[in-house]
Amino acid sequence: MIGNDVVDFQQAQLDGSYNRPRFMDKTFNLHEKEYILANEYPHKMACIYWSVKEAAYKAYVRETRNRFLNPKRIHLQLKDGVKEPIDLLVSIDSFSYMVEIEVNECRVVSVAKSMNQFSKKLFSHTIQLPSNQYSIQNVYTKTAVLDFISKHLNKPKHCLSIGKNELGIPFLFMDGSKKEHQISLTHHGEYAAYAVAF
Repeated sequence: MIGNDVVDFQQAQLDGSYNRPRFMDKTFNLHEKEYILANEYPHKMACIYWSVKEAAYKAYVRETRNRFLNPKRIHLQLKDGVKEPIDLLVSIDSFSYMVEIEVNECRVVSVAKSMNQFSKKLFSHTIQLPSNQYSIQNVYTKTAVLDFISKHLNKPKHCLSIGKNELGIPFLFMDGSKKEHQISLTHHGEYAAYAVAF
């Protein structure tokens, strides 16, 4: 099972949530907050940890079909002395996910995959969007992932579509029938990302 997330650091700064003590208290446990506040760039680290939690949450919902509204249930296995991780083990109850993290000066992208016998080939791509308007972000992200899948599977794009189930989990449809390929989509600010498992 997979999930992904992107956070645009500039957009997050404008939104202001990551700087609010109440957000920090509701989202991160004491150990996670200590790591964030000890970092040279606490706002950036809060964005990274949020992105990791969100990616793992998406994979968890896909795997269990259970949603919840308590980010503190998502535990990051933090390593002492690591200022900016490139991957983190994340646990939600008895489920574990490895989350790969890609950070640059503008954004963080996190891609989670289940530790339970995940053997599919995983592809992840990030794109810069022409606009931060939600409707444009959504269309652009879906178009990009369908272009990638069309090329990868050597299938005409008009045969492919994306639908969502009642939990909002995206699925790939080919010639009108639902496929087992997993996809995860995300966008925030000027960035979008997708992950695809074949």
